Amino acid sequence: MASLFLYYESDGQRYNDGSEDYAQFSGILFQFNPLTRQVESEEVYARQYLTPVIGPPPVDINLPTDVELGRYVDGPLRTIYFHDGAGGLAFALDTLTITAQVVSARCHGSSTGSITLTVDGLPGPYSYSWADGPTTTTRDNLPAGSYPVSVTSTDTGAVATAVILVGQNSRIDVLVRTTDDSIALEVSGGVGPYTFLWDDGPTTATRLGLAPGFYACIVTDFLGCQAVTVTHEIEAYRYYFSQNPIQLFRDAGPAYRADPTTKPNLSFRCEVYVEPEYLSGEFVLVGTVLEQPADRAGRTTFQVQQLLDSFLSYHVPAVGQRTITRADSLFRRFTLKHAEVFGTPPLPGPITPMSENYVLKGGLDFYEQGVSTFLQGYQPAVLPFLTWQPNNKVVALDQPEFLYHQVLTAGVTEFQLRVVVRYTDGTTQARVVASQAGVLRYEVYCLPAGFAQLGLADAPGKQVVSWQVFVTDPDGVLLSEKRHYLLDRRPLRRHYLLFNTSLGGMATFAASGDAEYDVEVSGEEMERSLPLGYDPLQGDTAVQQRQLRPVLKVASGLQLDRAMLLHLQELLLSTRVLLLNGPRWLAGHLKTSRTPLTGDAAKLRTLELDFYLPRQQLFTPLLPVLPAGLPVPAVGPDAGALC
Repeated sequence: MASLFLYYESDGQRYNDGSEDYAQFSGILFQFNPLTRQVESEEVYARQYLTPVIGPPPVDINLPTDVELGRYVDGPLRTIYFHDGAGGLAFALDTLTITAQVVSARCHGSSTGSITLTVDGLPGPYSYSWADGPTTTTRDNLPAGSYPVSVTSTDTGAVATAVILVGQNSRIDVLVRTTDDSIALEVSGGVGPYTFLWDDGPTTATRLGLAPGFYACIVTDFLGCQAVTVTHEIEAYRYYFSQNPIQLFRDAGPAYRADPTTKPNLSFRCEVYVEPEYLSGEFVLVGTVLEQPADRAGRTTFQVQQLLDSFLSYHVPAVGQRTITRADSLFRRFTLKHAEVFGTPPLPGPITPMSENYVLKGGLDFYEQGVSTFLQGYQPAVLPFLTWQPNNKVVALDQPEFLYHQVLTAGVTEFQLRVVVRYTDGTTQARVVASQAGVLRYEVYCLPAGFAQLGLADAPGKQVVSWQVFVTDPDGVLLSEKRHYLLDRRPLRRHYLLFNTSLGGMATFAASGDAEYDVEVSGEEMERSLPLGYDPLQGDTAVQQRQLRPVLKVASGLQLDRAMLLHLQELLLSTRVLLLNGPRWLAGHLKTSRTPLTGDAAKLRTLELDFYLPRQQLFTPLLPVLPAGLPVPAVGPDAGALC
């Protein structure tokens, strides 16, 4: 241990050890312990002999302040200890520091970053140890990421560590917006402006009037960075029904089948995006990302119709609707994205977007969805409305009728609703009822088709016998089939049921036969405990709850022909049935039962139905809704009576 400081003091007494006299001195010795890096002190004693000759007194010492007592290294810190001149310690602290000059990767995912280290604070030479192996001052060709490094001052043994972050420019993302024959690329990320190079030559972000097939485009930003090549398929004419299979078939290809080890642990991912608010351009992921393993041949098939159907609902037209209305609840736009996942561990490859397609509430039966006659042949040729009701439908003056028109022809941006009226004298009159502009392919519109809704009226000296309704473009080119209606002027009491059809539209059933309104009463009762002095007006039974289940039993009344009866299979299959009750629709459902429709006999049949309305615990008659300022009449319990 190094002595730092020592001083003596005499007690002023004279002592004799038997032969000589001496003076007694006591002192304190301060010493530096290099092991503990602490100053330690102890008491010391000394004598000055006075006889026969006076000797020298004890000597004080003071270590100079520039003499190094010791040093200690802890990580990047080096501490050197000195005497402070008063028996304590002074120290000098030095730190080994690392400064990094970083160049970010030029393109997202590229290995163009670099790091150059500068070391200061303690003398060299220095040694370098990077966590991924290198031992150099400079690193080049680096991808974005974290790079831990240790630098050692070989002269002092101090070690400094740092984690150097190498950044990168943002990824170039490409959103593909499509219709049936166009592609528009919307680019974000990277550094704009961007250039586009399609595999067939064009250099624009938007392509119009494309034939079915595959199209690929390389997108490059201002720095020369390229996005993953965008590959998109323009599909032939079609849309999808939500209650039939909507499938995405994926195939890794013959190269995988020849050598599956090229893509170990192969699976496929599928993302389903839907546009909740039509034409907003905002598509949201439905549920979670779907992932399915590839089979032995490197294939799989995703089914996504149930995810999409949950975003759709049948359209309910306004009572007495007289205008063209887009049936937004009936359809949505959606798109799919897919990617392969493989490797050890499995990692997703590039995501491939597909076209923005339309999905329509409804579907085709088991046989037809397999053979696809409707989509591939019948619909393009016939241009039917979205119901299967037969032509020459008999309707009453006040009967609400609706037709659902799907825009099928590419390039059509406007259509007209037309009617041709036939009178009792055999003459006809044609007119345009309404026009609708700004339409897009595959949209669905609800059209008024009833006598009153179309504003039809008898002419002087002649009455309306029938009319036909159809859709054309502004030049008169037919865009739909023609639906015929025959007017029934008999003053019968009718009940009108509006129901969804398999193709997504809503149709009307008129019941003109005898109707019966029944209620099924249910409830909970409990016998009262009667104490002394009970209230006789309370009775002996406590009614806990009463509930009515209204049931309207209706019949077609008319003897329906075979075609109409078969059409009414749609009514029996319907999951959305509404009853017209004055100015409002009432929800309900048909009781499931076995219902005879047709037989070999030539006789015509009637159809009888039980329509169940929602349960009621309280009663309110139909109250009038009148414009402000008009007197409101009082109503009785028969207001809104169903029969």
